[in-house]
Amino acid sequence: MDVGNVFSRMERYLGSDFSVYLISKEYKDKFKESFELMWNHIQILERDEIIEGFDSINTPRVVEACINYLTNVSVEVKVDTMFKKFIADYVFIVHNWNNNVWKNNNFNYKIQHLQRVVENRLSLDEVSNMINGLSKNLGRDKEWLPPAFELSKHYYNLLKED
Repeated sequence: MDVGNVFSRMERYLGSDFSVYLISKEYKDKFKESFELMWNHIQILERDEIIEGFDSINTPRVVEACINYLTNVSVEVKVDTMFKKFIADYVFIVHNWNNNVWKNNNFNYKIQHLQRVVENRLSLDEVSNMINGLSKNLGRDKEWLPPAFELSKHYYNLLKED
């Protein structure tokens, strides 16, 4: 698989109208930053050079933030074919980058989990954990009522009294 084509496909998707509702502006910038980081590392490795100044604590944070974002989004919204392809391409690049540059086994588990989410191959235990997380989020959201609702409730009660 030509890595340059994969990067081009991902960049086209980020710039397309299809990504507008799934990837926020903030995360589009983070994805672009992660593309640049990984592309530079891939170019260095292709020349059989050593990546100098790699900070294994701070440097991969943008890539990890993007993987976390994709995991959250893929659970909360219906994932269309184009978004699945974007995630599959991103997972492919990140997996190879992690195995050759960062070499973080815990991060590999996150990548594999995201891949299983997109391919609808989660275990029953994973699905149960995701549903529990969504239930907690829903419970938290249900507790909060905007001030306008309270005000409307008051006016509704006044109208009922008349």
